[in-house]
Amino acid sequence: MWLFMYACYLMAALTYVLFVLAGLQGIFGFPVLGAPHPTFSFLTAIIYFFTQTLIIFFFVGTGTNIREYLEEAARADPNGTPAKLVARARHIRGAVSGQVYLNILLFLAQAILGGAVAARAVPRFLHGTLVVAAFVHFHYVMWREHLAFRDMTALVVEMTGHGRPDHPERADPAADG
Repeated sequence: MWLFMYACYLMAALTYVLFVLAGLQGIFGFPVLGAPHPTFSFLTAIIYFFTQTLIIFFFVGTGTNIREYLEEAARADPNGTPAKLVARARHIRGAVSGQVYLNILLFLAQAILGGAVAARAVPRFLHGTLVVAAFVHFHYVMWREHLAFRDMTALVVEMTGHGRPDHPERADPAADG
């Protein structure tokens, strides 16, 4: 879980840098890695879509693992802690996934408008305005993803009991005699 989460953070940071480069390239017209703006922006979009898919997969996969892990305990105590942990996992995933989907839609729309600008079918300012809106929303989504990673990790720690003083790994060795 930890390695997967850190990979998501690394990919999000890479995506952020690529978006900044693509935006500056769109404004000033310089090549990046020998690629013109449309080509580099397309590469950036592919990496962005992969990153967001990876992040969504993290939350869906973690939520499924939590549900499977707690399924037996929830049957024994349907109104107890296991059912509440599963509900919290669903809430965490739901709080972030809608914003991720909206941001994907915004970036997809601005990419399509970028192609329309290249074909001279729409004015450039429409694409630029949507790029700014999508990028501002991307900051918000990154913050929401960070909070969701934090909350999901805390939930897994609580679920496995590693945060409890009575857990064997945290027990006082001197108390054993």
